[in-house]
Amino acid sequence: MTGRIAVLMVHTSPLEQPGIGDAGGMNIYVTESAERMAAMGVEVDIFTRRTNKDVADIVEISPGVRVRHLNVGPVDGVTKERLPELIRELSQEFTRLLSQDSYDVIHSHYWISGKVAMPAAEKLGIPLVHTMHTMARVKNLNLAEGESPEPMIRVQGETQVVAAANATITPAPAPSVLPSTTTSVNETVPTFAPTVTVKSPSPRIKLTVLTLDQFEVDMF
Repeated sequence: MTGRIAVLMVHTSPLEQPGIGDAGGMNIYVTESAERMAAMGVEVDIFTRRTNKDVADIVEISPGVRVRHLNVGPVDGVTKERLPELIRELSQEFTRLLSQDSYDVIHSHYWISGKVAMPAAEKLGIPLVHTMHTMARVKNLNLAEGESPEPMIRVQGETQVVAAANATITPAPAPSVLPSTTTSVNETVPTFAPTVTVKSPSPRIKLTVLTLDQFEVDMF
């Protein structure tokens, strides 16, 4: 298998430590899937907004997988909630970088990245695949008491991204051994059908070492 994929994840970086700030499970998911694709001969560039002035524009994190920075907006102080203000500039820079290279597919993660990717995919004629992870409509239907609903700009943005994408990826229901905060195919299809093509890979767990009360278990 050969090819080249431009992965887009603007609100958090694979170089950040999961559990700090907006970095979390998505960082691990994107990095692990990129490394699996690279192992099959596919080159993967992960595009993200620069949030660290001390790292290079391009960083190789493993064989066949690179992180490429979009130099847009202030390096510090931009929260995920403020990122929609930078969508247009991010999209222009993403399009510029992609036009200088050759990619077979764009794969965006989370709705803001999808909005950034849409103009680039259309202008350059590159297929767009989008992974939802979570959806505003689903979250708003399951708010706990006192929680604020997701804003309408996100609700509208997700609808636009799904309509523009050639395919949408959403996880199958997660195994019961671990809690899941992702949006499953059971939630995506009723929300957007019949306009959306949904692919639903089964989840896999990769825990090299799970430590619970000094008890270590090797798992795959």
